[in-house]
Amino acid sequence: MLPQGVLAGQRGFAAAFHAMERASPARGPELMDLSSAERSRITALSAWGRNHLGQAGDGTTTELETPVQVSRRSPIWRDISNVRQIAASSDFSALVRADGALFLWGNRRFGDRRYRDNYATIPEQIPGLSGIVQVSLGAKHILALGSDGRVWAWGDNEHWQLGDGTTIRRSVPHAVSGLTGIVQVSAGHRFSLALAEDGTVHAWGHNGYAELGDGTTANRATPIKIPSLSDVTRVAASSHGAHALAVRADATVWAWGHNRCGQLGMGCTTPRYAPAQVPGLADVSSVSAGEHSSFAITNRTVWAWGSNSVGQLGDGTTVDRRSPVPLTLTDVVQVDAGGGPTTAALRGDGTVWTWGGNDSGALGCGLADSHVDHPHQVPGVSDAIQLAVGTSTVLTLRSAGRGTTSGSTRIPGTNPWGSTLSFMISLRQTQPCA
Repeated sequence: MLPQGVLAGQRGFAAAFHAMERASPARGPELMDLSSAERSRITALSAWGRNHLGQAGDGTTTELETPVQVSRRSPIWRDISNVRQIAASSDFSALVRADGALFLWGNRRFGDRRYRDNYATIPEQIPGLSGIVQVSLGAKHILALGSDGRVWAWGDNEHWQLGDGTTIRRSVPHAVSGLTGIVQVSAGHRFSLALAEDGTVHAWGHNGYAELGDGTTANRATPIKIPSLSDVTRVAASSHGAHALAVRADATVWAWGHNRCGQLGMGCTTPRYAPAQVPGLADVSSVSAGEHSSFAITNRTVWAWGSNSVGQLGDGTTVDRRSPVPLTLTDVVQVDAGGGPTTAALRGDGTVWTWGGNDSGALGCGLADSHVDHPHQVPGVSDAIQLAVGTSTVLTLRSAGRGTTSGSTRIPGTNPWGSTLSFMISLRQTQPCA
């Protein structure tokens, strides 16, 4: 049963699990709010890029320089219309099914160690979990959100990122104590964030770079409430970095943590120990935190700032930006700063655009270039409704009858008021600005 506060307000991710059409903007990500009609039109999951541990899910470990439809060896792919959310990280991927089941593939570091192989090339269901509505993948740990507002965590725990008061690694999910009424989770590199339906944010784990935003650099073994942050509608933790972003109900962006490359957007490289507003941004619907870069969508225009060593900001240069700059790409409904130096965006017409690093063919364009500094359209993909970016792996859900941007027709995965798709954040630690 959902927490009473969620049911009463009909806001937040958990509420949307039962009420897809809302009368007010939601807290938390609406990426997974695909209606049953929208899911019924999903025809395939395509993937490209790095696949050395099977993270593309196609049943092989062959790198994919251009998009391919994944193998149907696994029963989950035979009923692709049941997929609710996809997510990707450094060397593993995940999906949440509409019935609340969670599947992982790629690196098995989080799974049952009785397996003979240390990786899986097709999805495997996580036993013992049900009612899952969202998953967030950090570099080495996983957070899963239940429809009852509880948070589950497992994986590496050397920096208390599992929130259980210990540094003991867990290979099976455990419920994080002290958290109720949660509507979104975001797994950072060595820290974790959880957004509650009352607009407050809870944080735990490593805090050496002030990534918990509590005004200190003291690590936290269990969740604490960020004291100076309220009325938040979504959060984004850098899954391979040490900063975080939040969007508040007034559509402003707030940032805190590490700032060596200007990824906080304050016009400087001074770290912030508590959330501070990013100047110059308004009407923001979603944000994405890269390793040392950040992105925001406002009125379907992408703004970018931070590290730009291989063109990952997409502004046509390789110059770091300490303040947000707009990109020329328009009609964007989702941006994912995943994959280390690779960034991807989904437009309202269903096309996918990529820029930045091209390790293992992560740009999906078949280019020989090591990187590109401006958006390139991925060929052969014109019907995407959701994307997820990992270290150098990109996944997209594709639909045979997606919505359009004309008139009042609803874009699949968005709400009628224009709040865009939210996203899973996943970056690696290989950029030079560390």
